[in-house]
Amino acid sequence: MVFPKLVTANPSAGNTPATSWKQAMGPTTEPITPSESKVLEQLLLGSSNKTIAAALLLSRRTVESHMANLLAKTGCQSRTQLLLWALARR
Repeated sequence: MVFPKLVTANPSAGNTPATSWKQAMGPTTEPITPSESKVLEQLLLGSSNKTIAAALLLSRRTVESHMANLLAKTGCQSRTQLLLWALARR
């Protein structure tokens, strides 16, 4: 088993610590699930996690999990970057 190399914090070198082992590995080849797609569509509408949860009849924690999975699968580091990623693929 190969473990990802976690970057140690060294801001002068442009390195920041990896926020999770999933993000440290970069984008995956796992497909986005239908549920994650629905959450992504709501994100494109500018919805918050709370609003997405209400619209899709999910718990806020479930929406947070879908967001975390989307970030890991796409290699994005933030909701904004994920939004731009999704817009580029429309």
